[in-house]
Amino acid sequence: MNETSTQKLRVASCQFPVTEDIAKNARYIRRYMRKATEGHADLLHTSEACLSGYAGTDFPTFDGYDWHLLRRETTRLRKLAANLGVWLVLGSAHFLDEHTKPTNCLYIINPRGEIVDRYDKCMCTKGDQKAYSAGQRLVVQTIKGVTIGFAICYDICYPQIYAAYRERGVTLMLHSFYNARSNGPNCLDVLNVPGAHTLRRQPDVGRGQQLVTPLLALGQFRRAPGRHHRAATEEKRRRHPVPRVPGWAIRRWMDSQPYPDATGPE
Repeated sequence: MNETSTQKLRVASCQFPVTEDIAKNARYIRRYMRKATEGHADLLHTSEACLSGYAGTDFPTFDGYDWHLLRRETTRLRKLAANLGVWLVLGSAHFLDEHTKPTNCLYIINPRGEIVDRYDKCMCTKGDQKAYSAGQRLVVQTIKGVTIGFAICYDICYPQIYAAYRERGVTLMLHSFYNARSNGPNCLDVLNVPGAHTLRRQPDVGRGQQLVTPLLALGQFRRAPGRHHRAATEEKRRRHPVPRVPGWAIRRWMDSQPYPDATGPE
């Protein structure tokens, strides 16, 4: 809830063992949509690639991928959102054309079942770049007086994105993650320093699916990490360096790029 609004936005988050089985993933999502409405939630927030599965982890590549089934299940979820009267932030993949890699996306579906916008993951890991095209814009949506921004997984390593969202008046971030079956060090380890960030991470479920629930604050720290934690963080950053990009460069790039087809999978 923002400072000037008298309305409350009730957000439900869910996670489940995502696989390459689109129909199975959709059944989980429908189950949690119904649970969300039973709990009087206004919006259900899902994890990264939860409908499509995650290329490179749940299946090797998008070669031979069943886009028709993905569109069909997306349509079913849109109809259910309309029937239930609930917002749905749906993690999926978005087909662009036969010659372009798809995007890793969040569809924002309103209570009428309409895809009102789509956020595409802007910051892709080296593994992501083998299967996905990067997004090039921020997405802001106001629901019940609350201004919401959207992000996916590796975006969290670029605080410039959060700064840009703050400039757009965002007071709540919905940030979807996928970190399934991770058995060793990865680029997100720098976030696991106790007290160094404001994220609440849900425990692993099923095959290791993780979801970062809505952020408690934008770009703020509860406290600075101690000397031991700082040393551990610096060591992790040396092993997995993150490129530094000025905030103004990110904002100018996102504001200047053309962005066709920002709606749905049809």
